[in-house]
Amino acid sequence: MTRLSITSPLAALRFKPTSVATLENECLWGEQFEVDDYQNGFAHGKLSHDGYEGWVDKRSIGQMPDSNARVIALMTHVTRHSDIKSNGLYKLSIGAHVAILDSDKKFTKIATPEGFGFLPSVHLSRKKKIFDDWPGVVERFYGIPYKWGGRSAFGIDCSGLVQICMNLSGHCVPRDSGPQSSIGVALKSVDMLERGDLIFWRGHVGVMLNRKELIHANAYHMAVMSEPLATALKRIEKEVGPITALRRP
Repeated sequence: MTRLSITSPLAALRFKPTSVATLENECLWGEQFEVDDYQNGFAHGKLSHDGYEGWVDKRSIGQMPDSNARVIALMTHVTRHSDIKSNGLYKLSIGAHVAILDSDKKFTKIATPEGFGFLPSVHLSRKKKIFDDWPGVVERFYGIPYKWGGRSAFGIDCSGLVQICMNLSGHCVPRDSGPQSSIGVALKSVDMLERGDLIFWRGHVGVMLNRKELIHANAYHMAVMSEPLATALKRIEKEVGPITALRRP
């Protein structure tokens, strides 16, 4: 097994080694990918941080220095030079892993497949636990488009939103809503829900902003949106059935 880095801003993780296969997940820049096979221009393996398996285009992986920081801005631009007028090379999402080569107050030099690029220093953090209030990270995604399998500020699904936001707050959780429904402790009723609690339906998860307001990436609004829990309960039960779990992470 060979451990490589994701070298594109996003890398689609697919069920089969073909570009027309359904998107199962996304890998972010700098994440580690453990390769065990190659077929049809794709590499099969798993993400090191959560073990999620699939196929990625082999052009999206390669050798880069180990990361030592993460992007904390919702989106940021990697530029060719340490100048706000410099040409952009890549656009990275919050949560991307980068290898810092040098830094000052304004710009940070990071490793890229071509050598190096620059990011605004304020958009990076070396801390493992970057945010204390993880529902506050979820709120940063408000209005971001819904994308099945998405896991970034360019498009995200319900469980991807939970995973990336909790991870930025120092917690490692599974990628999919099914396994996520076992994290933390169970709650007996919706009357017990508080900020940061999770509510699950078949194939869906949302985050409580307070006792009455829910935020979630959903295909009804096709975006990350907040709405009254009572409104969501009526609509979602008609679509997929009743609540399956209430959890406090």
